[in-house]
Amino acid sequence: MRPNAKAAGVSQLTIFQMGATGGMAVASTEPDGSFLLTGFQGKDTARVVVQARKEKGGSNLLIKLNPRWPEVTALTWPLPAEPEPTVTAYLQQSQKQQKAERQYRADTAKTIMLKGVTVAGRKPTPPPDARRIYSQADAVLRPDDIPGSSSFFSVLQLIQGRVAGVQVTGSAPNFQVQIRGASSITGSNAPLFVLDGIPVDIDAINTIPVTDVETVEILKGPSAAIYGSRGAAGVIAIFTKRGNSNYDYSKTSAPGIATAVIPAYYQAREFYAPRYETAARPAQPRPDYRSTTLYWAPTLRTDATGQTQVSFYCSDDASTFRVAVEGLSNAGMPGVGTGEFKVGN
Repeated sequence: MRPNAKAAGVSQLTIFQMGATGGMAVASTEPDGSFLLTGFQGKDTARVVVQARKEKGGSNLLIKLNPRWPEVTALTWPLPAEPEPTVTAYLQQSQKQQKAERQYRADTAKTIMLKGVTVAGRKPTPPPDARRIYSQADAVLRPDDIPGSSSFFSVLQLIQGRVAGVQVTGSAPNFQVQIRGASSITGSNAPLFVLDGIPVDIDAINTIPVTDVETVEILKGPSAAIYGSRGAAGVIAIFTKRGNSNYDYSKTSAPGIATAVIPAYYQAREFYAPRYETAARPAQPRPDYRSTTLYWAPTLRTDATGQTQVSFYCSDDASTFRVAVEGLSNAGMPGVGTGEFKVGN
């Protein structure tokens, strides 16, 4: 949509999926500006960047991504006075299994209480920025932290009234800037403007969109001495987002760009099962009292006759176990089946 909340009509979309399985795709919106993106690959989550442009060019658009589902409201149910028989049986079986663990595993035979532990952390240091030749500025402004900065016509409006000792007079695009108490050997009171490490004039500064600015840094007096006589009247350094290779675009919402982290395919984990056939098998193996899931295989494939085989170790506990099978046919038709088997003494 346009900034005035009206539909922008058919717009061109460029979709980027970040990460090792990333890629790029091009699509178009409906006349009302809506669009639907599908087919993302990846595990756990997928980071997506959507860029929109008008059919005739221009990126002054707003992209709003709809939430995938409404917020879940927790329900409070009255707790039963007595636990269900199935819960009681499960707790008894769990206690039996824990007792066997403590008896046959030395590392669970006793508990050692540790003293207080102090965990020290350090904020990660970002990679050095080659555009910055000084160590520290006297004042730093970040447009992303200033409400309404995206509506400013000039970068110099960010400084106006926000930095002590810096005067910004006039109106866009005819601003004049002066840092009080500073002047160059030529008698000029105009500071040196630096754009991504390169000295420029004030006219070049006025052409930079505020939404493309990462930081504005002001250097006064001794801090500006590294620029020599050119910085005698102070230095105003502007650093753009596109000039910083380390900038994280997910932190900002520039016009025509939207980022989202959407759920991807589940990252399958290896199911634990005992391996009694290994060479490291103990002389007196502990009893196997597993009472929950004995075996799980997420990627079984049948043969030409529609059959497959599995093998696994059962529990030592005499009980009845339930088997549940779910799958898809070659035509994509789902199927499910259940059964039972007994383990006796």
